[in-house]
Amino acid sequence: MGRRDLALTVLGEGQAQGVARVLARRRIGRIWASPLQRAVETATPLARMTGLPIKTDARLMEIDFGVLEGKPKGTQSLSLRKAHATTPIDGGESLAQVTARVAGFLRELPREAEGEVVIVGHYWANRMLFGLIGDGRDYRPATGSVISFTPVWAENLL
Repeated sequence: MGRRDLALTVLGEGQAQGVARVLARRRIGRIWASPLQRAVETATPLARMTGLPIKTDARLMEIDFGVLEGKPKGTQSLSLRKAHATTPIDGGESLAQVTARVAGFLRELPREAEGEVVIVGHYWANRMLFGLIGDGRDYRPATGSVISFTPVWAENLL
């Protein structure tokens, strides 16, 4: 869990190639990624196919799990939505803090992009981002998944 700066596994590299093949058929105008190595490596095949640079932003990083950083998910009985919606994990962040962080990213994201914007991030950051600009669906991202939507720019939420 968390922000450990790990490289993609062989499985992850294959998933990144698959995602790139799906997205390369679209009109991509910008690629954003968390600066963590696994996010940049996920975005790299698409960047190569499109010729676009990867722009990184630390606000797209995963939630800071504090004392739980790096522990396997299966060994933790952690209910972030119940216990840490507004109360930070010991030494880490709350979901409200992650939401504020990704909202800051969105406020600065130019909306006049030529083509679609691809954002490569992490589970909780992506979930909070989608909650701010999504279409009302409860997004629970799977590793290597792609979701496409037209943003609902709710200025009062940002």
